[in-house]
Amino acid sequence: MQVVERIIRDDRKLVSLLKEYVDYKCQFPDCDSHIPDENGVNYVEVAHIKAVAKEGKSVIGNLIVLCPNHHKEFDLGARNIFTQNTEIISGLLNGKNFEINLAYNYSYKIK
Repeated sequence: MQVVERIIRDDRKLVSLLKEYVDYKCQFPDCDSHIPDENGVNYVEVAHIKAVAKEGKSVIGNLIVLCPNHHKEFDLGARNIFTQNTEIISGLLNGKNFEINLAYNYSYKIK
């Protein structure tokens, strides 16, 4: 429990900064999900590409901002990551190729 709490607590600032950096928008290609909270801020989540349970870290290149639907699809769907670094995440998710350029907020491609 202490390890889990430390991981969750240690990445709060980074998670907040990532959400702000992408203007509270899902980074998955062509997603226009909009779930405003009571203050009008779009609700998004930050997902680990390599899960913490599998020794993934809360670092740039292993985190992605997603809407709740894409977060669950990313966690539970058939996924194969081809490229993962601090600039690009690309792969196959439930039969669809995707590429997300992390270095430039809104540079997306679907193949």
